[in-house]
Amino acid sequence: MRHGAAGARVTRHLDTSIGHVHTGAVALRAKRTYKLSERTLERVRELAGRYRVARSQDAVVDLAVDHLYREVSEQREGELWSSAAADGEFRAEVDAIARELEDAETWPA
Repeated sequence: MRHGAAGARVTRHLDTSIGHVHTGAVALRAKRTYKLSERTLERVRELAGRYRVARSQDAVVDLAVDHLYREVSEQREGELWSSAAADGEFRAEVDAIARELEDAETWPA
């Protein structure tokens, strides 16, 4: 039996020598200030409060920015593919690759 501080009897011992903290995938947050219209502020509050599309107003803004980013990225990718389709050299290369793979892409019997 061991004794702790001030002569108190210690009946349990907890080994914390291998203890460490697991923080998981915690996203870093930064405080920013933007000048938004009152209409935008009302919509963010309504989306968070009334419609509960996200757990907080910050999360509503995160979702909106992610949505807009995806939309812009997809539009840009579409423009790149359209310009590639109009590029004769690119089309010739793709057609050559397709011919080479034509026989290789068959299902096993």
